[in-house]
Amino acid sequence: MKIALLCGSGGHLTEMMCLKGAWEKHDHFFITWDMRPGAVTERAHFIEQTTGVLPMIVSGLKLFPVLVRERPNVILSTGAGWMDLFAFFFAKLLRIKTVYVESVSRTETCTGTGNAARIFADEFLVQWPEMERTCGRKAKYRGGII
Repeated sequence: MKIALLCGSGGHLTEMMCLKGAWEKHDHFFITWDMRPGAVTERAHFIEQTTGVLPMIVSGLKLFPVLVRERPNVILSTGAGWMDLFAFFFAKLLRIKTVYVESVSRTETCTGTGNAARIFADEFLVQWPEMERTCGRKAKYRGGII
């Protein structure tokens, strides 16, 4: 199995590293923002973090050839802002499974990214039982995973 690890920097990267036991024995690669050197020491594709609609679209479109070239079986995301929307949309076109893990720091409501990613996610995991009620019918609590 080949896994694309999609995450932003900081806490999202930290949460992805907490999930290492789930992906480290599989062929994997990161898709993340440009970040400080050495933050990700594994194989990675870096997407430019931008603001504004047109720059986001241009950067987001760069995800498609990465997914076509790499052909992962699944995309695992701990949150990457607008990049999740592009990656999950392209994943649907390419028949790639998607899993979104909502941040452990969210105990009452979903993040904006989580709300948007939930539209395309095959699995939407929350880390607090109360979140199943507030994050909609797709939200699944399977116990604390981070």
